This record gives sequence, C-alpha cells and structure tokens, in this order.
Amino acid sequence: MCTLTWFRDDEQYQVFFNRDEQRTRQQANIPSAIEHQSITVLLPIDPDGGGSWISVNQLGLTLCLLNYYQGSTPAGRLISRGKLLRSFAHLEDIEQVAQAIKSLDLMNYAPFSLVAFARSSVLHASSSAPGSALHTNKITEQVFQWDGKQLGSFAPNNMMTSSSVSFDEVFKTRTQLFAASFSSPAPGVNPTLRRIQHKNYHATDDNGDKNYRAVCMHREDAKTVSFSHISVINQEVTFNYIDGSPCESSDYVPPLSIAAP
Repeated sequence: MCTLTWFRDDEQYQVFFNRDEQRTRQQANIPSAIEHQSITVLLPIDPDGGGSWISVNQLGLTLCLLNYYQGSTPAGRLISRGKLLRSFAHLEDIEQVAQAIKSLDLMNYAPFSLVAFARSSVLHASSSAPGSALHTNKITEQVFQWDGKQLGSFAPNNMMTSSSVSFDEVFKTRTQLFAASFSSPAPGVNPTLRRIQHKNYHATDDNGDKNYRAVCMHREDAKTVSFSHISVINQEVTFNYIDGSPCESSDYVPPLSIAAP
C-alpha cells in the first residue's frame, strides 16, 4: 500500500514515496546512516520486520519496495520483503540488483515490486579534442516484479502505486490525479518546482475526503504513515522524511546527506 513518483534528467533524479501501513504496526525508525559492506546507506527501519521499504546509498542507488497484492502468495513461512531490500541496499547499480535478485529463492517471499534507480557515468569520445574522452551521466530505472510464480522486469512509467483494497479503483483515481497534477509541467523542468509538484501530489486527499482512494490514504485499518523524498544531484545524496501523513504534516525530520565518492 504505497505510492511512488519520480523525475530525472541527465544530471539528477529525485524520488518521492508514500508508505501506507496498518495502524497496528509499530512506528518505523526514522532514516539513519548505516555501513553495509563498507558502503554508507541511508534508510528507515521497520521494527516489526527488521527491514526497510526505501533506501539510497553513497553510490547513488535508490531502492523502493511496494507490495504486489495482485500476485499469488507462496505457501509456508515467508521472509520479510523489507529484509530483501535491506540486503540489496549496498549494491552498486541496477545490474548488480538484477544478479542478486535472480540468485534468490523467491518462493520465500510474498509478491512485490522492487524499483531501482541508479546513475552511472558514460564515457564518450570527444569530437573537439581527438584522443580525449568526455564523461556524462546516465540515469536509469527498472522494476523487478515477483508475482509469487515468476520474476519479471520492466522500465516503469512516472508513477507506481499499490493497494490491498479495490486496486483497480484506487489505481484509476491516483493515476488520473497524477496526470492532472502534471498536465502543466514546471517551466523549463525547474527541479525546485517539480519537487513541490510531487510533494503536493503525495499530500493529496480525494477531493477533500480522506479515504482509501486518496494518494495520502486513510482507512479504518490503515493509513499513509510517512513520506520520503530522495535526491541524487551531482555528488550529493540527500534523504528528506516526514514521519507522519503528509496531508497532515509538512515538517521534515532533520535531513540526511552524504557525498558520493
């Protein structure tokens, strides 16, 4: 039960994520920096499962986890999907994520969509200075989706969402709102205005009604419990976090930043 959006260009990408959870679940620990195999990772921790739903590391790899309720849950005792994300959080790029996820016995996990964002440096020959080379950035994203029977992968659109209740209706409402929210793009694709547009979208209710269809979701048994904003710009990685429903609070906890090597 989550909603993910993002935008990117050749120099940066920014990711926005609402986490929706059962009201009975413990409040998550706010993002902190941990060292995992000598790589610094920023991520919040779910005290119930010991894993996480979103992370970014100093190499610029961001991972986001959404439950895939349309799949078939394998029988038997299952491992928390959040632990899967946490075990991948130190990896370097999407290729390493693909190799790692294909090496697992996924019958130990309930269905999920794992979305990976990465920035890599691409080497080009220089036309103005023969014999020299130019480095440019390449931003990529990929979804790895486990439906309980098989693993697939695809390049995502600019919005993903999940819901355990009335998914078709919820998906329609949230995608229509997304299209309306970004029908007039920020002039010149201004990153600051784009960031505000995305944050406003994630704080949106359903025409003034807090319900299961809203992007900032509220049900009797569950609600949107946090909002994450990750930016990977130049050599700086930043994690901003609202510990609560973004339709009710716009206050970030102190942001975390790390410099890429």
